[in-house]
Formats: sequence, C-alpha cells, structure tokens
Amino acid sequence: AASVNYHAEFIFIVDRSGSMRGQKIAQTRKALERVLAALPEGSLFNIIGFGSNFQPLFPESKSSSDAASLSTAEDYVAAMDADFGGTEILKPLRHALHAPPVPGTDRQVLVLTDGQVSNTAETLRFVRKFRATARVFSLGIGD
Repeated sequence: AASVNYHAEFIFIVDRSGSMRGQKIAQTRKALERVLAALPEGSLFNIIGFGSNFQPLFPESKSSSDAASLSTAEDYVAAMDADFGGTEILKPLRHALHAPPVPGTDRQVLVLTDGQVSNTAETLRFVRKFRATARVFSLGIGD
C-alpha cells in the first residue's frame, strides 16, 4: 500500500499552569492521549507545555509515523502535570507561529486551556497576523 501523506502539522499548546490542577489536567491528558492516537499517518506533531514559561517537547515537529517520537509524546502526556506556574500564552504561540513552516504542510495549532488568560486581546491580535499560514483553535478544559 502507498504511504498516505496528509501534509499537516499539528502543534498542541497545553496549559500546564496552576489553575489546571486536578480534574482539568487529567481531562487534558485524556484528550491528548486520544488525539495522539488518532493523528493522520504521516502528519507532523509537537506539544508545547506552557505556564509562566513554555517548553516544547521536541525542537521541531516530528512525524506521527515515527514510533519513537509517538512513544516519547505518550510518556510526556502521561507524566504531564499543572506545574508551570502562571498562564503566559503569548510566548508559546509566538514560538509555534514564528517557527519556519514545513514546506507542503498546513499548520494547525490547538490550544488546550481552561481560559484563565490575562492578555486575551493582545493574544487575539497576534494570532490574527498568521491567518494565511496557520489555523489556530482553542479547546476549553474544565467547567
């Protein structure tokens, strides 16, 4: 069978701030586990945890077809906790959106957060600048 290539890059920006403690981070882990298991074959992915600072899992996105990278991501998600302090969402978004695009891919950025972000207007203004090169989605976690 021919290999399938969806030409997509998925970057998951995950809120690991203190407000995500308990049930919210547990829901986030469960959601990410399911999403990682369902990534289209041949797509690229990365996870960026954020709070007061941010930390990408990989220096650059990895192939979902690479078993070692997927295993590393699954281990990261399983161990993930709400231990990154405050909620500074702009820096990880800048990192993800300013990264050089992978030729031939559509960049999809999914932010998983409880929404307790202080600089909403500034964040939306920044994200709008990348309408032509990336699609940014937010998945609300919690109640």
